[in-house]
Amino acid sequence: VSGVTGSASGSLSQTATSISGQIALAGTPCATSAALTGTVSGTNLSVSINENGQVVTLSGTVAGDGNSASGTYSAPAGGCTNGDSGTWSGNRLPQLSSITLNPASVIGGSGSTATVTLSGAAVGGGAIVTLSSNNTLAATVPASVTVPAGATTATFTVSTHVVSTITAVTISGTYNGSQGASLVVNPPVLAPTISVFGAAGSINVLGTVQFTATIQNLSNTLVSWQVDGVANGNSTYPEFRN
Repeated sequence: VSGVTGSASGSLSQTATSISGQIALAGTPCATSAALTGTVSGTNLSVSINENGQVVTLSGTVAGDGNSASGTYSAPAGGCTNGDSGTWSGNRLPQLSSITLNPASVIGGSGSTATVTLSGAAVGGGAIVTLSSNNTLAATVPASVTVPAGATTATFTVSTHVVSTITAVTISGTYNGSQGASLVVNPPVLAPTISVFGAAGSINVLGTVQFTATIQNLSNTLVSWQVDGVANGNSTYPEFRN
């Protein structure tokens, strides 16, 4: 707000068609701040400033993209504002529109890169997005991440911990709205164990040698073998033979 007797700045929040907020005043003798209330109807906006009982109404219009508004105001003579008049303008602060995780499924103990995305470029000193995890035993996040002024995204690392069962964790962020993303933390994969029963050591044979392998914790296990130190074959369980 810029007027004859000074200037002021503040912020508004909108719920449906109602507006409320607070404004810091400069150049007025009665107060250092005042409450803002108003309504939005289509592209028309009306906001009232109540400074120690004296009400000043700011009227204006919202831009077609919905991200800014501007207008004029005129205060009555006498009192705190003493007939002040001038113009005002404002920009809609961006909102947190999404959180994405890459990868979205990890082995406990490894990390995932998270990206926060705003609906528009951050203004001023940047947008501070507060972060949380609904299960800090499985995954933790920093307290916040800052989207630099003029940018729409920022990244941070989600740290995970070893779990005994598959665990789903919700990673959340808040900046003029909240968003969340699901991370799956998996238990460690156990290496397969193989026991081979048959002839031990080196043998000289003519014909075919057969052996049996018992495999545990199996998942597409590749079994290979050598003859006289030279790779002789391999196969993927459950069907392997030579």
